[in-house]
Amino acid sequence: MRKILVIVAVALLAGAVLYPLLAGQQGFVLVSAGSYVLETSLWTACLLVIAFILLFLLLRKLYRGLFLPWRWLSRRATRREHKQVNQTMQGFVDYIEGNWPSAIANLKKSVGQSTMPAVNYLGAASASFNMGDRNGAADLLREAESARLADSFTTDLLRTRLFLQEADFERALPLAESLQRRQ
Repeated sequence: MRKILVIVAVALLAGAVLYPLLAGQQGFVLVSAGSYVLETSLWTACLLVIAFILLFLLLRKLYRGLFLPWRWLSRRATRREHKQVNQTMQGFVDYIEGNWPSAIANLKKSVGQSTMPAVNYLGAASASFNMGDRNGAADLLREAESARLADSFTTDLLRTRLFLQEADFERALPLAESLQRRQ
């Protein structure tokens, strides 16, 4: 939009400067090709050239819009992917800052389009635990396992760490032993 406004402003300024210089001199353009002759004023010729340029640009834009929609679709997919990556990054920034509710919300929102949804679930589960919502953390870990997004080793490792953080050694020990056997 700004580009169009700048072009219009430059055209108006150029017209204001050139009009007094050319007002008294109409001039003419004579184009001859074979037996065809086109004679017109300079201003009409300029308007015709501008009209042809605008028509060419319009047709080119229509061609790109109608026959090259994959460009539009790929840009749209790229924008969606960037949005998802930014949302995941914001979730982890919130996690690092200790803003647990925002971290959980951003990480859970970006699970659907994420290339690594398990990381989002694990981060959200850890943030939920840090916020004090033990059941929410357990639910997120179960969701990750049931959707087959995270393997049981990873979720059990996080469960063990969470149990150790709250000093629940009775629940952490069997998980740690099973992890030791699986390794």
